[in-house]
Amino acid sequence: SIDEKIDYITSHYRFIANKFKEESIKAMYGRSSGINLLDIELGSDKYIVKLFHDGSCEKEGELILSLSDAENQRIYSVVFLFTEIDGKVYVKIGGIQGPRPSEYSQTVVRNITKAMHGMRPRDFMIFIIRQICKTLKVDYLDAISTKYHAGHSRKPRNAEKFKADYDTYWIESGGILNEYFFSLPIVENRKSFDEIKLNKRSMYTKRFLMLDKFSIDIENILNTITYGD
Repeated sequence: SIDEKIDYITSHYRFIANKFKEESIKAMYGRSSGINLLDIELGSDKYIVKLFHDGSCEKEGELILSLSDAENQRIYSVVFLFTEIDGKVYVKIGGIQGPRPSEYSQTVVRNITKAMHGMRPRDFMIFIIRQICKTLKVDYLDAISTKYHAGHSRKPRNAEKFKADYDTYWIESGGILNEYFFSLPIVENRKSFDEIKLNKRSMYTKRFLMLDKFSIDIENILNTITYGD
């Protein structure tokens, strides 16, 4: 409902004002390019993970987490907001978008997946969202269902254009449907070595080491730009 959306947005900005330092709020919402959470080198390629506000996605959320290449071409993005309900802090994901289909985008996604030891960029973005939740002590992580996504539910003609299948992906990510949103686990469910085929154990070991390093880097930058408890 309209009232719920107003409550979400009001609560989001209250959380931002209380949690983030003034200079970081200006970086996210001002004319700068946002806050760099990660600078990533994968072989000879460089990528940036940023956190910023973009009014063009306001139907889905109030902040964008983006993965871009060295030329600032966006590859993947997650749109979300913070909100507080009954004293609990939620991150609510309103949209996730990959690159527009092209030979270049297919090559980029393939190269990133290979360089990240088999981890797809979309999965990497959800990994980062989870690290944000853990560092900022968010209680719950919710992700919008396909039916209630802003691009699907407004008008019938828009519903026909909206092709993304969020539900399947959220279920694959451990999500449980709760009316409008899927509730996702904040702590990722890593495979144990007993579950991994012998010929893939080296790849997963490298992936987990990479993610552990990124987790520390994200925690460090977030602790720099936010107030502690």
